[in-house]
Amino acid sequence: MSWPSRRPAPGFTTRVPDFEAFFEALPAPCIVFAADDPRYTIVAVNDAYLRATNSVRYGARGLLGRPLFQTFPDPLYDPAATETANMRISLHRVMRHRAPDRMSVQRFRSRRPDGTEEERLWSPVNAPVLGDDGEVAFIVHHVEDVTTRVAAAEPRVLTAEVRAADELTFGAQGAAAFVDLAFAQAPVAIAVLRGPELVFACCNRAYGALSGHRPLVGRSIREAFPELDVETIYGIMHDVYSTGMPYIVNEFPVHGEGGGPGPEIYYNFVYQPLRDAEGGVTGIAVLATDITELVLERLLAERARDEAEVARNAAEEASRSKSRMLGTLSHEMRTPLNAIAGYTQLLGAGVRGAVTPAQMEDIQRIRQNQLHLTGVVNSVLRHAKLENAMLGTDLETVPVADVCAAVESLVMPQMREKGLTFAFTSNAPDLFARADTVKVRQILLNLLSNAVKFTAEGGHVSVTCGAGEQAGTVAVSVADTGVGIAGVLLEKIFEPFVQVGAPQSSDEGVGLGLWISRALARAMGGDLSVQSELGQGSVFTLTLPSAR
Repeated sequence: MSWPSRRPAPGFTTRVPDFEAFFEALPAPCIVFAADDPRYTIVAVNDAYLRATNSVRYGARGLLGRPLFQTFPDPLYDPAATETANMRISLHRVMRHRAPDRMSVQRFRSRRPDGTEEERLWSPVNAPVLGDDGEVAFIVHHVEDVTTRVAAAEPRVLTAEVRAADELTFGAQGAAAFVDLAFAQAPVAIAVLRGPELVFACCNRAYGALSGHRPLVGRSIREAFPELDVETIYGIMHDVYSTGMPYIVNEFPVHGEGGGPGPEIYYNFVYQPLRDAEGGVTGIAVLATDITELVLERLLAERARDEAEVARNAAEEASRSKSRMLGTLSHEMRTPLNAIAGYTQLLGAGVRGAVTPAQMEDIQRIRQNQLHLTGVVNSVLRHAKLENAMLGTDLETVPVADVCAAVESLVMPQMREKGLTFAFTSNAPDLFARADTVKVRQILLNLLSNAVKFTAEGGHVSVTCGAGEQAGTVAVSVADTGVGIAGVLLEKIFEPFVQVGAPQSSDEGVGLGLWISRALARAMGGDLSVQSELGQGSVFTLTLPSAR
């Protein structure tokens, strides 16, 4: 713990004390811990506290940095001990109100020099130390031993014999005292109102804090809360009193303590009728539970969900606008492209006169470029229609091997033309996926077409299907011995309008196939991944949920 420097006032000639030494020399037990709830790390402890808690053998170094309640727990042999619970309640009040909190007198067992134990009575005070941001940074726990003072005020001496007799008669007086202690220190706000006028008979500390520490006992609900909408509250309580039926109010906001200035605190209120031995209603118990953290977490989650929904809707609208624009542009481009195709065919057929070989070569070049640009336009149109395609996903049980065989027959002519060998392996004949058959066929057809396109003559293409690496999935892998893909480009190939592998190729396409394929796979709850090495070939793996 760092100790602040102090400057003497003008004309002050006495030496300013060392505040760390001053803290160590205090006769009263003191301990300081960080406000890091729930740990409350010990950061300073003076000699008086070490002696009072029999911790001299550990020394300050043995305690610093340790959690408070692990270092000083309730004794295991005393199940009725409440020191830890009382301390936590007090620390929570200090953290919440940023003000000192004096605890009720606490019992503490200490060990005498001869090894015997004695019970001491402590009057603790927890005081906050605020940081530069105004929040509680540290808490100073100061203890005053009031054993002698309390004993002097008692009409009898608590001898061992008397204490033993008290323990034997705990069933009556002891139980009542324990109930009173639990009522006073319960973290739930509790108040009891008596009679048809609903007069406060008692309330605990938490209810006193909720009401702003105003005087309540002996006052009616109207007298205690004149500034509130008492008639509504009184009407609810009167119904509970007259009907004998409890009433619950959830997430009721209270502005600060007692309705004063400050942030809203949310409570769940329960108005419970109290009955006498004959069953008649004699009063009402009011229980209020602070649920502010739960409400704020829910409100934050709802706000985040609403913001995400707004962002998603905006992104979807932007995507639809882009798709509409691309579709419109593509349709507008198709008309002149088709006109170019028609005129080149007319010119090539000699409709406008004889065509020389050089002119025919130029016409063929125009035709090739027209076809390429038409392919680009068709790819853009497929891109624009992808959103509708994904929205129309129709999941069913798909026999994976049958789909692979159907796609194989579609690309086999291109493989024979390039002299490629092909192999199909099914590691599980009865393999079924939960997917859309049309979209699975579209993905596999695109993967096999790419394998044929980027594999040189004499190469090899294979398809393997089986269970996926993750439980509950199936996998279809398309492998080739083609040009391969550099490692830095493996993820880029799944982006729209990206082509790698053969940048100088005149093959039709603008780099949308893999992007569309992965989007379709993910729309069905699966994925599309790749493994590749430049110059060694590639393996694309389609993963889908298993249907069995």
